[in-house]
Amino acid sequence: VKYRYAEGGGLSELNLRIAAGQSLALVGPSGGGKSTVLRLLLQQLAPQQGELLLDGQPLGGYDRDQWLKQVALVPQESVLFDLSIAENIRLGRLDATDAEVAAAASAAELDGLLAGLADGLQTPVGTGGGRLSGGQRQRIALARAMLRDPQLLLLDEATSALDPATEAAINATLSRLGQGRTVVSVLHRLRAAASMDQVAVIADGRVVELGSP
Repeated sequence: VKYRYAEGGGLSELNLRIAAGQSLALVGPSGGGKSTVLRLLLQQLAPQQGELLLDGQPLGGYDRDQWLKQVALVPQESVLFDLSIAENIRLGRLDATDAEVAAAASAAELDGLLAGLADGLQTPVGTGGGRLSGGQRQRIALARAMLRDPQLLLLDEATSALDPATEAAINATLSRLGQGRTVVSVLHRLRAAASMDQVAVIADGRVVELGSP
């Protein structure tokens, strides 16, 4: 596929196969096109040339809303609203039950945090999640993503803003939550790719290397 931005950058003749149920790390220099791949998978962008195929069929032929119900994104800076922890998690799927929200929180390993809070899941997070640490905010973002039970999990430098110890802990959680799902992760730190099935190095809008970690 090809997608070039008016100001420059993007993708140029990118050819990439993502295996269902496997994890793929996208690494490479800034501006090389890694995040553009995620935007194409989210159908925020459409290829200017070439096409995206899902199980051999053009992705553009699928209903976008139905496609996005199978997808979850965890960005580098997740948005939290001045609501409770439970309400922030429920934004992942508004019709989720209280039990499903609690299960997603547990899957994201929030139990330790919740045990120390008098109001548990009903604790307000403050404006922008200001009452929580960066790692705690990312775990809430993970719980929100898990509530969707996605077949495709997209991670856009989801741990690069965290300190090394917190990053390692979150990456361990991500590795566990990714089992049985297709995971595409844009990574800033190469060591985070060690647990991925495949690594694609993207530079100048192309895949220049592809293989195991």
